[in-house]
Amino acid sequence: LGAGNDLDGTLRPLLRFARGADDDAVGADLVEIVQQALSLYRHGDRKRIDLDVLLPSSAAPVACPPATVLQAVVHLLLAADPAARVEVRDSAVTVAPARDASLDEVVAARIAADAGGSVTRTENAFVLRLPPG
Repeated sequence: LGAGNDLDGTLRPLLRFARGADDDAVGADLVEIVQQALSLYRHGDRKRIDLDVLLPSSAAPVACPPATVLQAVVHLLLAADPAARVEVRDSAVTVAPARDASLDEVVAARIAADAGGSVTRTENAFVLRLPPG
């Protein structure tokens, strides 16, 4: 039963990621989406990476399709340092430290922009801001 739940926890966000946009464009749960992105990120060769994750029990819902947000967060995780700190606050996700410019950063910024959000780079972090839902 435990292995089935683990498999479901990995496959469900992977299928959502592959499917692209969801019909439900309002009220996406940012904390749940970041948890799914972390599951996808850790599934591959990054299982042993110990990210510093700061997730509140809940965050403001965002007015974006969940699959779109999931894709943007996964790309930011791939663009960040392997020992990154991930923090959700309100309708924003901060991932630090940021590595040098990469295709994943560009893709995350484009996905966010298409959803009405943005990705900015501070000195040492990526900040994904999404419109509140």
